[in-house]
Amino acid sequence: MVVSGSCIGAHNTAVYWALHALGGSTVLISLMATVSALPYTLFTLPAGALADMVDRKKILLSGSTLACPIAIALALLWMRICLIPYTILASAFLFSAGFAFGSRPLFGHR
Repeated sequence: MVVSGSCIGAHNTAVYWALHALGGSTVLISLMATVSALPYTLFTLPAGALADMVDRKKILLSGSTLACPIAIALALLWMRICLIPYTILASAFLFSAGFAFGSRPLFGHR
């Protein structure tokens, strides 16, 4: 949990820095907090229901596996100088969705 929390903190710092470096407006930078928190609000209940129906290891694996292609896509877009603030916001939403589904089975009652 310590390593995972540290990586999430590093990701959040990098996202805010990238938005600022790409010239994102203050509205987009402040929208980042909303975009990052929204999946936890939207997917907590479905993730709990899914955790009761499916093996928790599969949910944890799929939540972590979701982050890999997103990170690769962001790296490729950055290298090709095609990264825009809206892509960063969308990827942050998807990262948080994966983390929301991945963290929910840890708090179940089984």
